[in-house]
Amino acid sequence: MELLRILSPIVTHRYSAGSCFADTVPPVINSISLTSTGPDPQIARSGWVLTLAFTVSDELQLAVGSPPASFVVAVGPAGSAAPTFQSAQNEPGTARRYTYTWTVPDLPVGSTLGYSISVTDAASNIQTAAASAVVTIGEIFEPSDLQAL
Repeated sequence: MELLRILSPIVTHRYSAGSCFADTVPPVINSISLTSTGPDPQIARSGWVLTLAFTVSDELQLAVGSPPASFVVAVGPAGSAAPTFQSAQNEPGTARRYTYTWTVPDLPVGSTLGYSISVTDAASNIQTAAASAVVTIGEIFEPSDLQAL
């Protein structure tokens, strides 16, 4: 079955065997992880790298390679440097797995870090996902360190 896709500023239509489908369903963001390169993936210190990975699926095929310009991804507190796109991998169906990295600054603001993801598909359907306290800024103490306190 051959599909023809016509893009307009408002909606994407798919024609198949005389049928027309309007894409009004937003993309799905799932399998989100934000982890540190440190010994404990949920604790970070200045200079450590955080990796944000997530999967996006949509009714229509997503662009191959770099994420579309309509994707807005942030890690850390508001006003932080943007994360760096690392990779996009094909997943089953129409899904793609995206990976970004972000380096914790020398003087991080706050005691926890999170992320914000906003994706828009070709039909301008928007989906967002965010979490504010995923990774803790701090020290890793060994049990022997706690006995000294």
